[in-house]
Amino acid sequence: MKLLLPFVLLITLALCATQHILAQTNYSFSINAILNSMPNGLRLPNGTIVKVDKITTGTGVHSATSGQPGPQMGGTFTGNTLPQYVGDHTPTQFSVIETTSSATIDGGVNNNCQNSIGYRIYFDRPTIKISFLSVDIDGTNTNPGNAEWVSSFAYNGTTLVPYDQINSSSGIDAVGATTINTSAAGHNWRTLITSTLGAAATANFPNSYIIQRAAGGGFPPDDVRGQALFTPTDPNAAITSFFLMWGLWQVPAAPTTQTSGLSPIVVRVSPDFGDLPDSYATLLASGGASHGVVGSLTLGTNENTKPDGTPSALANTDPDDDGIAVVPIIPNNSNLSQTIPTYSLTTTFNNTTGQAANFAAWIDWNNNGNFDAGEGQTASSPGGTTSGTITFTWNNVTLSGIAGTTHTYARIRTSTEAITTAQFTGALKDGEVEDYLVPFTVTLPLHLISFTGKLEGTRAHLTWITQQEENMEGFEVERSYNGIDYIKAGFIGATNAGHHQYNFVDNYPLQPTGYYRLKMLDKDGRFQYSTVVILKPGRGQQSSLQLSPNPVSNVLNISIPVAESFTFHILDIKGQVLRTLSSNGSNALSIDVTGLSQGQYYLKATNRQGKTQTLRFMKNQ
Repeated sequence: MKLLLPFVLLITLALCATQHILAQTNYSFSINAILNSMPNGLRLPNGTIVKVDKITTGTGVHSATSGQPGPQMGGTFTGNTLPQYVGDHTPTQFSVIETTSSATIDGGVNNNCQNSIGYRIYFDRPTIKISFLSVDIDGTNTNPGNAEWVSSFAYNGTTLVPYDQINSSSGIDAVGATTINTSAAGHNWRTLITSTLGAAATANFPNSYIIQRAAGGGFPPDDVRGQALFTPTDPNAAITSFFLMWGLWQVPAAPTTQTSGLSPIVVRVSPDFGDLPDSYATLLASGGASHGVVGSLTLGTNENTKPDGTPSALANTDPDDDGIAVVPIIPNNSNLSQTIPTYSLTTTFNNTTGQAANFAAWIDWNNNGNFDAGEGQTASSPGGTTSGTITFTWNNVTLSGIAGTTHTYARIRTSTEAITTAQFTGALKDGEVEDYLVPFTVTLPLHLISFTGKLEGTRAHLTWITQQEENMEGFEVERSYNGIDYIKAGFIGATNAGHHQYNFVDNYPLQPTGYYRLKMLDKDGRFQYSTVVILKPGRGQQSSLQLSPNPVSNVLNISIPVAESFTFHILDIKGQVLRTLSSNGSNALSIDVTGLSQGQYYLKATNRQGKTQTLRFMKNQ
């Protein structure tokens, strides 16, 4: 299922655009890898397809070894290259260019390099920053001799793209620039261009062209001498075809095998990746799900480019996963296998491509760390629909795997390309991938009767009472000063007694308001959170509201310790007010929440003096 892509991530350059942060990243890949992908070609991380053909002009003939992993130069290669080359330096990522009979590519000095072998690298859509390094341009410039030459040219469609040729112009095996005459209508390079790109491209080819050739030598080749780099004069120039030509300048005394090395090709693209654990194919090296960021088809509103996937246990390292505001909770009864009657994920989307948008979603129902085709669903939206929602619904699915696990994972993809339920990996040309943690509601083997607190000076004294404890690990006390971001304040082990009271003192000096909650853990790794106790210095008593049950399915009960009037607002995770009501001085209030969707919400309480308390609660199905 996973395709191990032979790309190497190199450099990231950040460019900004409204709501779409475009980070162009350099990647490199070997000629050998592309040859092995033919005839279909390799997909770059942004979904662009790159292909390669072995090419010849005149009498040139490739050897059977040509195109294999290299460098096989006949000398030493340690990874030292021209400093302007930003691609992969690994020797095995270089590829061989070779002929077994140098007579097929010789005599360039006399025939304007008409006899050559090489490669044509081409893309199914314009791509920028195509650069390439040739090493081992060696040989003797006496006549007869075997001095090698190399050259390259590129096109965007039928338009010639100017290229700089940077050589290692010093040392005993120096490479120097030489101009050859390509004006003849029958020049073999022009014949090659016409046969691959057409007559219009040939008409745009100049009458003279620069090659790089060995300026001296006879010494064994290595990677310090005898190099030439080809890079676009304009780094943002779009390119669809790139030609690399190689041959001999003089005529050798006798035909021999002649070999040089070619670097991985460097391209610059702007992809989007996910953030699930890498067992779901997140990293580029794992064939991870990726999309070309073009800013016209997104899940939610935001889409930022990333140089690679960012695996995380909580799937929370990607800030632009905004297609789903709140991921609904799945009830888990801790059995190894259980049936979930129905479950839905709804994502928003924006589409200005004018084309139909295709969608696919997966949930790892069997908790095997992978997405099976049977766990996926597909959908589509017609062209011309610029925004909307897509809902995926699973009915009577089996949730299995580790009993009592606290969550599983989901992935959603969109593209104008077709997507099947087998394609949770690999690159697509546009759209976005978003990854989510899907939380479970897990019933722990205990009943929390109460959780209260009070202040004594600056110390918070917390008390909670439990019953029916079984297989519990303990209680992690968490503290917050804003009711949102919590840190661990301490831990108390569980007694696993039938009925027990726990006490905890927090010696950390309190700020204007302290929020406390319990993270109740059992020995199987499951956990639940308690309601939140809010303490304020100077009041000397518990000042928190109590919510029960939490999570809630139907009716949410609010216990008010001190009878006073409150205005209550129920807010969603984005802070939008969904409902407003008041307590009118009573000590208790019940709220029907059956109309709320499954997910996380906040209850904000404000008294007549303008002081507020905010508590979080979870809504079950």
